[in-house]
Amino acid sequence: MPRVVNPVTVVELPGKVAINELFGGASCAPCGSALGPDISLAHVKAKAGFAEDWQAPAFDEYVLVLKGSVTIEHAHGPPAVVAAGCGVYLAKGERVRWVFKEDAEYVPICLPAFSPANVFREEPGHPPPVHDSHTHIYHLVQKPLWEACKAKGETYYPPTYEVDGFTHATADPSFLIGVANHFYKTTQPEWICLGMTRASLAAAQITLKFEDPSPVGTTQALNQEQSGGQRFPHIYGGIPPTGGVVFEERPVASPTLSSGSLYMATHLRKH
Repeated sequence: MPRVVNPVTVVELPGKVAINELFGGASCAPCGSALGPDISLAHVKAKAGFAEDWQAPAFDEYVLVLKGSVTIEHAHGPPAVVAAGCGVYLAKGERVRWVFKEDAEYVPICLPAFSPANVFREEPGHPPPVHDSHTHIYHLVQKPLWEACKAKGETYYPPTYEVDGFTHATADPSFLIGVANHFYKTTQPEWICLGMTRASLAAAQITLKFEDPSPVGTTQALNQEQSGGQRFPHIYGGIPPTGGVVFEERPVASPTLSSGSLYMATHLRKH
């Protein structure tokens, strides 16, 4: 049956911002799991001059601006100004700062639900998350599969895409070979490292999320020590061989069949 809900005031800062939640952890949570509600929705009124702290949430956020405008600052391009009647999508791990240059009213929808624990606000003086410093994105691909897609002009999807739901990638090149040997050491074909950027993926309207390490197929995810506690880039889509998404291809070699250990033929620098 239909369930009508009343808003719950979760934030009230006079002269700054008021947040009334209708669905989420502090209000009504009709669906969810042991990890918490699967969605949150709120009605927010912010005053001109107010600004949020920098944050890199572990949820996707869909925002509809009802009145005024919202300015979203980020480290990888000019601020995004979202006017009334427009929306903005913020992917998991996107480090942003909300700034209000005029009075604004908007509705944010978070998947999974917003909570103080998963918004990852930066305390004053604290450094930003490491993953936000990287602009380049790398993906290891079996050479025969990539060459076949290039020959046909087809978008490449890794063999485990249907199971994983995305294409795994790495932003910090210092983790690249460790990742390769953890997940792909037993795979015999030659490998290629594809180089992309946040900007090249965004230009192709391919969603990039920074999330905790995940399994590849049936191989378990990197643990805390192996990942350095970093969030890794996940590409929600395939990789087209044309259109400028990939700017570089580098060979990855195996020195001995007995060890099977992979190594990068040429050194990659951090970007």
